[in-house]
Amino acid sequence: MQRLQAEQRAAMQAAEKLHREKLAAEKEGEKEEETDTNADPMAAAEAQALKQSS
Repeated sequence: MQRLQAEQRAAMQAAEKLHREKLAAEKEGEKEEETDTNADPMAAAEAQALKQSS
């Protein structure tokens, strides 16, 4: 009985770890998307060039 409980506990801990890693990866992906659109140096340079030519 105790062996079964230990196996179930280990399986739950492994599942929780995988879930946390998945959430962290998704969160990191969201951060990368935000920085790609907000800190695009080419877009900033293009906008500045358009302002200067106007």
